[in-house]
Amino acid sequence: MQAEGPSLPRVVILDLDYTLWPTNAFEEAQGPYESTDEIGVARQLRCNRLVSCYDGVPQALQWLTEQGVAVAIASATPSGRNALGLLTAMQLVPPHMEDEWRSGRFFVCKPGAKFFHLQRALQDADCSAEEAIFFDDLSYNIHTATRLGVSAVEIDRRGGFSLPVLLAGLEDWRRYRQPSIMSYFFSGGRSRTTEQQDVRVDSDAEPDADLSADQQSDAVSAGGQENSNAALREHREARSATRDESSGAYKTRGKKKSKGMRNIATYFSTNA
Repeated sequence: MQAEGPSLPRVVILDLDYTLWPTNAFEEAQGPYESTDEIGVARQLRCNRLVSCYDGVPQALQWLTEQGVAVAIASATPSGRNALGLLTAMQLVPPHMEDEWRSGRFFVCKPGAKFFHLQRALQDADCSAEEAIFFDDLSYNIHTATRLGVSAVEIDRRGGFSLPVLLAGLEDWRRYRQPSIMSYFFSGGRSRTTEQQDVRVDSDAEPDADLSADQQSDAVSAGGQENSNAALREHREARSATRDESSGAYKTRGKKKSKGMRNIATYFSTNA
């Protein structure tokens, strides 16, 4: 029988744009800002206008603070300083994360693939992918997180991040942690925990310009390398070796499916 795992993740990773606030951080986080009397609202001094987060964000962050769960930011906004200034003016910085965010830990704001933002957040939290949950409004970022092994929740832009969304995501996260018989087969007989611990990588690794975010995530998920750059190079070489010169398309080799089917056949033959 499976032992019951932890009820909460070690880190909750959040996007900014259309997740915490209904706008683009690069446009809105130009500042300067001042705090208002209302949590989640800031006044832009330059244009004398109010900028606010989604209604449910303060309550959700307060709940995470009470539970003592680490909160990380993973955003492609080019100015982390301005983004932090806006979060501070809105009074959205969790008290237990203030020093961490100001030091640059658990706070990744720079252009680039979400894949590398998530890698950095996992290293800052010193945890495996299965011990984290990620919230974002873009489906391809959700796909990237899933390929990395991180449970991910796609945010509805009409409502944003909120306590009900968080709690529902945590329920899915708990179910996601339970390994299934099929995941055992297609992982080559290894548990999910073992596979995802292999995905830990160096936060200083830079993206490979020749690969998309999905290909980058596939490289590390499939390669199981400690060093992400080495895994990405290996993945690129393998892809290049099977490239169709006439169409420029990559051939599908189906290696994982064949391995999975062999595992299934072995299981049923030995347990007949």
